[in-house]
Amino acid sequence: MRHILIIGATSAIASATARLFAAQGHRLYLVARDAQKLQAVVDDLAVLGANHVASEVVDLLDFERHES
Repeated sequence: MRHILIIGATSAIASATARLFAAQGHRLYLVARDAQKLQAVVDDLAVLGANHVASEVVDLLDFERHES
């Protein structure tokens, strides 16, 4: 089992990749800017039987907030 970080998790490629990793039993940590889209990906992975999925809403282009 691996711990996998996916940044930009709401993109089509990232969410498809997350589904593949979840099916293999890996623990996922998803990061994205849009809270609603991110929750939809997390919910989809739960329905597919993902073992563990954590998520965080972060805009990595907002450089002023990086220190916090």
